[in-house]
Amino acid sequence: MPTPFVATAPDDITGVLVLVAAIVLQFPIYQLCGIDTSDFGTKDQLYVGFMTFTLWFVTWGILMTAGV
Repeated sequence: MPTPFVATAPDDITGVLVLVAAIVLQFPIYQLCGIDTSDFGTKDQLYVGFMTFTLWFVTWGILMTAGV
């Protein structure tokens, strides 16, 4: 029985939605933790986005091949 939270087709955008949600929700969570994100420059924001993408890419790749 397939898990309903795993993508079922190559054109399924569930993974991309998870990535976008993670990037968008990070900065408010940082502020709640007391991190001053107003000092973040463009380079810092790109770094956070890239690291989030990298973690998502590896995790999503493992999830997509786990049933193989």
